[in-house]
Amino acid sequence: MAKHRPYVPDIMFEDMTGTSQSLRSQSSEIVLVEFIYTTCPTICQTAGSDFAQLRDALVQTRENVRMISVSFNPANDTLAALGDYAELHTASGSPWTVARVDVAQRAQALDFLTSPSFPIEPPPLKWSAPIVRKAEDLRWPLRDQSPKRLS
Repeated sequence: MAKHRPYVPDIMFEDMTGTSQSLRSQSSEIVLVEFIYTTCPTICQTAGSDFAQLRDALVQTRENVRMISVSFNPANDTLAALGDYAELHTASGSPWTVARVDVAQRAQALDFLTSPSFPIEPPPLKWSAPIVRKAEDLRWPLRDQSPKRLS
């Protein structure tokens, strides 16, 4: 568990519908983030399938969760490409959306998300999605649950 309350910058994303979304969580919301390129034919597609399984498991727990698949390739990952990726992986926008980082904030986003103070703990399960949670309670949300529950 984080020993201090890290600052989460207000990094903005444009989702598959063209709507702006903030990385910051809202109230007690848990935010899960994965990084993709929609044109990646291998690991990104596998990650998308895993994220869909995670979404299905989390919906059953009724946790207040928002999931974002973020592309760092805005030149090629157009809104149409984001929408196609979302459709392929059944990301409907709630709780899971597909987005691209705002070009003006790309450097800031990369700096924060790769910094040693990034507010995450290693996930105990097969999913490798980093989590941003409200600063008052930074913890992996499923730590106390048995992995069998998500199988």
